[in-house]
Amino acid sequence: SKVVEMSVALSLATDNVLVEFNKATGASSLYNNEIMALEQNMYEHGVGIDNAAAAYASLVSNVTSFNNMSASTRQDIAETTALLDKFGVSADSTAQNIQLMTSVMGLSGEEAAATSRQMFTLAQSLGMPPAEMAAAFQSAAPHMAKFGSMGVEVFMDVAAAAREANISVDQLLRITEQFDTFEGAAQAVGKLNAILGGPFLNSLEMVTATNPVDRMRNLSDAIAE
Repeated sequence: SKVVEMSVALSLATDNVLVEFNKATGASSLYNNEIMALEQNMYEHGVGIDNAAAAYASLVSNVTSFNNMSASTRQDIAETTALLDKFGVSADSTAQNIQLMTSVMGLSGEEAAATSRQMFTLAQSLGMPPAEMAAAFQSAAPHMAKFGSMGVEVFMDVAAAAREANISVDQLLRITEQFDTFEGAAQAVGKLNAILGGPFLNSLEMVTATNPVDRMRNLSDAIAE
């Protein structure tokens, strides 16, 4: 009788979570089965029905193409979102970054999910809080958009370079973006060469080196000379 009592309580709790999800998203029970499947698949990782519903709510609210993705793609993205949430990267943050990757940088849903996991792993290897990495990507996305599908790869290179230089991603981008135009590059190179006491930097090279990491490397080499 105790088992029956617990089963009924669990069923009622699940129903309540799904009702609240449908109220919040207007999804009209579209994802109920997927939410329950996510909870079952990820339960051993600490993902309960409330976590599963929260992941889907974030994705429905933030990823405009979510409804048009295949069920397997939605499952991959939802599992990634729920798992990262358990490790400190909020579901909203992951969902917003997936929206940027799919709508701005042209990645597929599966690629966006895999890239989100890669950024988490990179943050761990750099000793950087994963939530900080996710927030830095969101902030840097307008700068990375010009690289198209390579934008995330460029961002991860920038994040690693910024960590090595002990500055934030935003600071590194502010340093390097002054070389985006010939006029800006000429002015910045002139000032830097005057400080360094010689023609160590070339404005044309700084403009053509569109990758921020390459520009930082040129600056570092000039200072080393």
